[in-house]
Amino acid sequence: MKPFNENLFEGLFIADAGKSYNVTHATVVLAWSSTPNKKVGKIVELGCATGAVAAYLAKNFNVQVVGVEKEKYLAELAQETVKRNNLSDKVKIYNISCCDVKKYLPCESFDMVVANPPHNLSHVPSPDEIRRKTRTADLSTVEEFVDATFYLLRNRGYFVYVLSPNHLTFWLERFLERKLQPKTLIPVYGEKTRSAVLVVLKGVKNGGIGLKIEPPLILKKS
Repeated sequence: MKPFNENLFEGLFIADAGKSYNVTHATVVLAWSSTPNKKVGKIVELGCATGAVAAYLAKNFNVQVVGVEKEKYLAELAQETVKRNNLSDKVKIYNISCCDVKKYLPCESFDMVVANPPHNLSHVPSPDEIRRKTRTADLSTVEEFVDATFYLLRNRGYFVYVLSPNHLTFWLERFLERKLQPKTLIPVYGEKTRSAVLVVLKGVKNGGIGLKIEPPLILKKS
């Protein structure tokens, strides 16, 4: 497993959404774990927020990236991120929800789908409207992300998700129902003496059975 670099976005302009949204460890972990192989030419990020991961992938790898973001304000900031990094020829942002991708994007047209979906499925929602919509979800949101992944991903294409361990089993059930086979799991710890705070899940559409659990990623070394 490659070393984790918490400064992946250094030198990259990322539009500021203030208190409504900020780049978190989960954002950086998604970028770090989404390095495309040579067969990947087109990537879609579901829930791209201000466009940090989409811009990072387009800038550092020879790929075309589509960002999908349902919140108008965040989609506008993602456009600013793309423009300020001179990536307009490589990144396109759609202000749509996951359930609307069939109206705008062709079926099985991407080699890779990446996402850092809302982690709070049952907690008290944030009083900030944008933060509430981007970080809190109900179970129907999970279905929308999984269905969009299945629709957009080509046969044998890859997906990478950063998830909360609290709801991992629910996500796994939904992925398997849609023939999105989990292949690699990486537990992510804030500190090595505490429980995992995130999980990186990688998989393949119509892939065979076989799950590899990689060594843990520890964000704070002690």
